[in-house]
Amino acid sequence: MKSKKQTYKYKLIDHTADFGAEVYGAEIEDVAAGSLSAIAEWWGIPPPSISENVIIATENLIEVVGGRTIDTLIEALNEWCFLVQHRYILVTEISLVWTEVSLTISWLSKDEITPPALESEIKAVTFHEGTLERFEVGIFQWYTRWIADV
Repeated sequence: MKSKKQTYKYKLIDHTADFGAEVYGAEIEDVAAGSLSAIAEWWGIPPPSISENVIIATENLIEVVGGRTIDTLIEALNEWCFLVQHRYILVTEISLVWTEVSLTISWLSKDEITPPALESEIKAVTFHEGTLERFEVGIFQWYTRWIADV
C-alpha cells in the first residue's frame, strides 16, 4: 500500500491526573490520524502509518456513525483504545474515511502486544474540553483538542 504524506502535527498536553492532545490537520482525516499517533506516543508504541488506499477487511474496521463532530472522533478514539488495550493488537497501518455520516478506520496488524507492553492504560477519551474546529485559511484547516482519563 502507498503511504500518505503526513499532513498533521500534534502535541501532548498535561492535564490534572490525565493527558490530552492538540492536533492540527490539513483535512479532517488528518486530525483523526494525528490523534491516533498522539495516543500511540503516550503509550510508547509506534504510530500506525497512514495509507492512501482503503484496506478491505470487514473484520478490521472501526466504524462510528456520526457526522464531522468531536463526538464522532472521541467515540472512534475510545474504540481504538479498546482495540489496542484489550485485544492487544499492534496496528501498523490504517486508512481513514470521514464522511458526513460516519468515520471509518480500517487497519492492518502484523503483531500483537504482550501485556503489559503499554506505558499506561487509558480509561477513556472524554468530552471534557473536547473541540473540533475548521479554519478557512492556512495549511492546517482542522483543529481538535481532547482529554484522556488515565
